[in-house]
Formats: sequence, structure tokens, C-alpha cells
Amino acid sequence: MASDESAVSAVIPAYNESARIAGAIASVWGQSEPPLEVLVIDDGSSDDTADIAAGLGARVISQPNRGLAAARNRGLREARGGWVAFLDADDHWYPEKLSWLRRARERRPNVAVAFSDFEVVEDGIARGSQLTTFAQYRGLAKERLAESIVAVARDAFVQALIRGNFLSSSTLAVRRSLVLERDVFYDERLPSVPGYHVSEDIEWYLRILKWSDALVVELVLADYCRHERNLSASAGRLKYGDVKLGEWIARVPERYAPGAAEGFARERRFHLHHAAELYLRALDFSAARAMLGHAQRERFQLGDALLSALATGLDNRPGRRLGAATRRAWKRSLKPALAALRARAQ
Repeated sequence: MASDESAVSAVIPAYNESARIAGAIASVWGQSEPPLEVLVIDDGSSDDTADIAAGLGARVISQPNRGLAAARNRGLREARGGWVAFLDADDHWYPEKLSWLRRARERRPNVAVAFSDFEVVEDGIARGSQLTTFAQYRGLAKERLAESIVAVARDAFVQALIRGNFLSSSTLAVRRSLVLERDVFYDERLPSVPGYHVSEDIEWYLRILKWSDALVVELVLADYCRHERNLSASAGRLKYGDVKLGEWIARVPERYAPGAAEGFARERRFHLHHAAELYLRALDFSAARAMLGHAQRERFQLGDALLSALATGLDNRPGRRLGAATRRAWKRSLKPALAALRARAQ
């Protein structure tokens, strides 16, 4: 029997997930090496999420609706295992997830944070390895510990994450004692307003990586199910949130891994430009112009001046119709064709 210190508590935050919670729980109990417990934090659901979870053998803790960060923090405080592995209620672990986590931990026992590769599932279609699609992950210096297991130094990991998030919280595992001893809980005060949303995941990664390097299992061990509910927030709004996160970190840089504040300052223009591109794809031309204006004040670039002129020219009814038609063509024909080409290349 594993000791509590080496055992894993699977923590699933859930809010009105009665349609999906059973699948998430089944994927945890279906592990080749099951966890010590499945802990579902019911974050003020108005449906029967809690009843379904309890009926499937989960330990359910209910609280008033306080958001994802608060639900994860409750799970960290209530967990009985020495490690906490998170799973979003609409995602799934693959059967060898916890087995590979154990193997990775055995290779580098002093490392307190671990992730794995994952795949996006959209409209029932699994897209395959996600880590391999991110240039910032591919470019990371990695120490090979065993087949499919690598260690990444915290400094390099931080700088890659500042450029863009390539992780899924449903693959995250952390040693609970580190969170408690260093008080590295998720920040429940991060702003989320109509203009931007600051990601609680990236902000937390940049604080936990102050204290530990990271282990990565380079195998697809979980999925991220993309559906209308988790796509409701604008991608441009999320990317502008990275700019605001940089400003947040600059106020108290000592809370974060060394180099985090400097990295965000260096990448500020990149994030503004990327946010503008995402707003253009969403046909939100006014927001795109605003982001480009911010970027140009950081440093003028002719390409962004041309993009701003394009956004101005399309910001009318005919322009939006043209943009919508182009987007439909991309989704129906060009995007699937490019995905098929990538799949053949792999």
C-alpha cells in the first residue's frame, strides 16, 4: 500500500457538469494504478453534479460558487494524498496517466511539479500530440531521464511559458507539501473583465516554478475537450490577459520565478500583436485596432500599421460579411486540409 506522501489525490473542480462529470471520474478510476481518492469540488452547481459524483465513488466537497481558482485551492487543502493531480470535469485521463507520473517522480524525486503531453478533442476528433505543435516547447533544453520522460530547468520553462501557454491543467500534478509550505495556492483575486481575462493557470505556474524544476512525460496521457462552453471567452481577450498578467507580476516580482517580470516586459509587444491578430480572426475590428495601437506605442512597425488600416477598412457591414465568408471557408476546407497534411507528415 502506498504511503500518503507518495499517493495521488485526483482533484476535479466542477460547476454544473452533470453531463460530463461521469466521464471524467470514470477515466480516473480506470487508471492502471488508481489514485488514493477522487475528490470533486462542487463549486456551487445548480444541477446534480454532486449527486452523480458521489454515486460514482468520489469524495464530494461542496462550496458556494467562487470560481476555478478557489475550487482548486479547496482541493489542495482537502486532499489526503502527498501529490495532487488535477483534472477538469470535461476532460479525461488516459489509463496510464498515473503510472507514468509515478515513473517520472521516481526518476527525479526532488522535483515537485509534473506535466504530460495531451491532445485536443473537437467534434469527436482527437488531434494528437499538442506539445509537438508548440515551438516554444520544442525549443526547450531538456534533460532526458528515461524514454518519454524529461526534466526541464525552471528558468527555461518560465521563459517558454511567458511566450505562450503550451500546458493543460488536466495533466498537472504537484507535490502538496510544496504548496502548503510555500503558500503557493491559486490566486483568487486575478482580474477577469470584459476587456481581458488573466489566466489563473499561467500565473500559478510562474509562482510554483520559483521553487521547483518540472518533469514532463512526452506521451499523450489526457485530452482537452473543446466545446462551446470552454470557447466562450474570446481568444483575443485571453491573450490581452497575458499583457495584463505581465503588469500584475511587475508590481510584486519577488513572488514569481526569477526572470518572469523581465520576460513579460520583453514580450509585451508580441502579446499585443498576437491579441490583435486573434481579434481580427474573430472579426472584432475595433478591438484589433486598439491592440495594434498599444503595440505601435511600444515600437512602431509598418506591418502593424497596414493591419490597422485593414481593420479600419473591414469595420463595416460588407467587410464583416467578407470576413465571415473567409472564416467559414477556412474552417470547412483549408483548416481540415492542413490538419490532414500535418497528420501525414507525422
